Amino acid sequence: MILHIDMDAFFASVEQASNPNLKNRPIAIASSEKRGVIITSSYEARAYGVKTGVNVFEAVKLYPQIIIVPANFEKYVSTSEKIIDIFKRYGVTEVFSVDEAFIDIGNNDPIEISNNIKREIKRDFDITCSVGVGINKDIAKIASGINKPDGFYWVKSFDQIKDIPIKEVCGVGKKNSQKLALFSVKTIGDFVILRDEVLRSIMGINGIRLKMALQGLLIDRVNEDVSVPKSVGNSMTLPENIWRREDIELTLFQLSEKVSYRLRKQNLWGKKVVLYVRFGDFSSISLNKKYYEYTNCEKEIYNRAKEIISDVKLIEPIRLLGITVTDLAPAVQLKFFNFENKERISAIDRIRERWGFSAVTWGVLAKRFKHKPPISPAWRPEKY
Repeated sequence: MILHIDMDAFFASVEQASNPNLKNRPIAIASSEKRGVIITSSYEARAYGVKTGVNVFEAVKLYPQIIIVPANFEKYVSTSEKIIDIFKRYGVTEVFSVDEAFIDIGNNDPIEISNNIKREIKRDFDITCSVGVGINKDIAKIASGINKPDGFYWVKSFDQIKDIPIKEVCGVGKKNSQKLALFSVKTIGDFVILRDEVLRSIMGINGIRLKMALQGLLIDRVNEDVSVPKSVGNSMTLPENIWRREDIELTLFQLSEKVSYRLRKQNLWGKKVVLYVRFGDFSSISLNKKYYEYTNCEKEIYNRAKEIISDVKLIEPIRLLGITVTDLAPAVQLKFFNFENKERISAIDRIRERWGFSAVTWGVLAKRFKHKPPISPAWRPEKY
């Protein structure tokens, strides 16, 4: 038997638990207090329509009394790692994201274990979670969303989930939902009776796998092993729109520094650099270039990003910049180019490991934009 545990409005709940003045009040967590995007909101704020994805201006317009709280990702990661320690006492644990995990509890009683986990989390952190139980991960994940917040749901038969909209199932997505709708597939029940050849043409082999899983015909394994991520990136909504090439290049170096550190920390390097630019009018572009050599060096990533953006003709000022490195592979030996000193970079990384990323930086970034980067969907606790 598998549990899927989903923390309820996790970032907002952590902030409310750590600050009594925010308890039971409508708050929204934003990447930037004035110009950022809402990352999540408390259930009190959601009642006023303040949801993930709207910008701060829109959130305030929806509910002028909303409390905007700047994100504190170090706090959320620290809390998440402690919660994962609780999960691991009850069974093999697979971390799905910073606020979700699967636990294989074998033949143990899911009601008793779920109650114990919920009780421990509430006692230690004063936050709640919702637990779904199913024969496989897909069904357990669906179940955890049925009675949120602070919910519990055990799917014992297909009839319990057959009327759930297929667009709400993890792995389907908006585009596939639209394609499936052309064949009158709107619910899970519709999905499982769709002919395999049609389903394969829309979603490939993953569609067939999902069909079997939703019918309870697939028993998958909870896996503690963390696979190599497909990409490592960082983006930044700027405090103010920028035009000057000097400011653009400074921001690119700041992003490159963070991305390179993450790559080295995971002993990875990559060949392809993707540059994302959002302009002041909210239009955006994504540019990329694949290089011959692998790298995890900030200066090399910066030079590649600078080369890519040199082809962009600025008509609007820039609101957001992002750099992602893809085509990753394990770095058998960390690569440092001639202008780098291996011992110096290793020492810097060790200082950051102990005292935090901002403890040491390049002199050129002394006037860096103050920014707290988001948590990647591929986040996993580094100590596991």
